[in-house]
Amino acid sequence: MIQNLFNTDESTESRRAQVGIGTLIVFIAMVLVAAIAAGVLINTAGFLQTQAQDTGTESTSQVADNLNVITEVGNVSSNDEINQLRLGVQPSAGADDINLAQVTLQYVSDNEFANIVVGNATGKSADVEQATGDNDPDEIRVEAYNSTNSQFDDPRASGDERFNISVVTAENEDDVVMTDGADRYELVLPLTAAAEPGDITDATGTALSANTAFNGDLAPLAEGADTEITITTEVGSQTVAFLQVPDSLSGDDPGTTVNL
Repeated sequence: MIQNLFNTDESTESRRAQVGIGTLIVFIAMVLVAAIAAGVLINTAGFLQTQAQDTGTESTSQVADNLNVITEVGNVSSNDEINQLRLGVQPSAGADDINLAQVTLQYVSDNEFANIVVGNATGKSADVEQATGDNDPDEIRVEAYNSTNSQFDDPRASGDERFNISVVTAENEDDVVMTDGADRYELVLPLTAAAEPGDITDATGTALSANTAFNGDLAPLAEGADTEITITTEVGSQTVAFLQVPDSLSGDDPGTTVNL
């Protein structure tokens, strides 16, 4: 009887050993799962932090790198209409460099809608290319030409509205990149398919010849009309200008400008 009390059951010990090994395996698996989960959480947290920083930087740029509209004028035609808009712009306080060649305009009136980009840099040339920030403002043209330097009958003149850029004062007047808070430029938008004699000038203030053809087909603004122009910079910041044509233009000579 005493001998039986001290006998060891080998099968029982084997089962206990198996249970111990199984427990150890489960424990190791749990540790590995926890480690993997922790790694995923760390990576996710790092990604979210980076994304938040990028979003914050982008949002800051959209707020800071903005344009202020300081003047809104229109050119009076011989038909007592506005056939050209000129928006004077300056960078907002603390803005980084703003490339005006990358600006887009969204034009909305009672009867028309258009997305407008900067004019061509090569003017009278078969190899027409859209202007860049390095272009001199005097090189940018919104007139439409075909490959023989003749106006009209140019497919580029149908539907592709363009705006011009005129420098008022700038740290560097040989390009269209605003680099200083004191820089002033005008965004010039023709609202006619063809100029009438003496009615309209180019970005430099020079009167264009009669029947000069323009890219696009936006119609002139009549007396009392209003329009909305949204200016969007390269980083996505937006400024909205609301323009109202005076109720009467009959007392204004063709070629003069009026405040809108």
